[in-house]
Amino acid sequence: MATIRDVAAKAGVSIKTVSRVINHDPAVRATTRELVEQVIAQLDYVPDPIARSLRGGRTGNVGVVTDAVVTTPHSVEIMSGIQDACAEMGLMVLIVNTKEQEAQERRAITTLIERKVEGIIYVTVRHKWLVGPPPVGDVPTVLVNCSVPVGCLLPAIVPDDFQGGYTATRHLIDRGHRDIALVSLIPTFEATQLRTQAYRQALEDHGLELDPQLVSVGQVQVAGRDVYTTDEAMLSIMKGPRRPSAIVCGKDEIAMRIYNNVRTMGLSIPDDISVVGYDNFVNVATNLDPPLTTIALPYYQMGRYAVQTLRRLSRGDLPDEMLLKVPCPLVERQSCRDW
Repeated sequence: MATIRDVAAKAGVSIKTVSRVINHDPAVRATTRELVEQVIAQLDYVPDPIARSLRGGRTGNVGVVTDAVVTTPHSVEIMSGIQDACAEMGLMVLIVNTKEQEAQERRAITTLIERKVEGIIYVTVRHKWLVGPPPVGDVPTVLVNCSVPVGCLLPAIVPDDFQGGYTATRHLIDRGHRDIALVSLIPTFEATQLRTQAYRQALEDHGLELDPQLVSVGQVQVAGRDVYTTDEAMLSIMKGPRRPSAIVCGKDEIAMRIYNNVRTMGLSIPDDISVVGYDNFVNVATNLDPPLTTIALPYYQMGRYAVQTLRRLSRGDLPDEMLLKVPCPLVERQSCRDW
């Protein structure tokens, strides 16, 4: 069965243009309209919203396919945003957790399509690149916390991890710190790479030299498990000739372990070392002593934006930005001081 992507490719136009032709947008030029209509006829393409109305109309259901989001406290706010936005629009949410099993994911998507959901929101627990788009056919679909680097025409909503990493480093620079260490997440993660690039860029933009001795990894993967290496990272950083006055952490749990290391060394936060976390995992950040300054992941907003974007797609309109990067704000508490 031909899809709207097939029509766009054969006609040499964008999906948005095909959508405008289908919806009789008067702004489309007559020559373009004629070309697209010819291709639609050649491919025997039936626009999905029309096909659905012929099969019985709107169902009021939105499918959510996740890998492990509903069982991970860090990312459950995505689901809260989706559910709240759907409730406001009178939509019911059907959630399937696939446990990162490809076969289970395919069955879930097939089942949701058979149930005639009005759209699918595809969510991952970690910000990452997908190998390819999920097999959703013509069903309006939005990717959340993930994207496809090349050839994907599905809109994606992700946290702006580069901006978040830059904001964390810039906050310390603005407070007078010059020897700033980085203890990062698992190196292969997309978020780690973006935040590390941002750390380097912030130092460069402010005329500060990057010292490799001050950069270490606080978490790795061993046999598929996440293993913290924060103790080793801190030992490597602190034994060097240039002791940091501040540390940027890959996530709040790494910051929590750094707190323990700093105290074991007979030092204090923030008097001797300032610390900035990442995630704003409230149960960790607010219960540390002193409470942790950190970067918040905008998960709730991402969930709401996903539903809003899905509604636009169901009306035949593509979003202005196919890759929406949602800002990650700084949440300032008491773990940093002027230097």
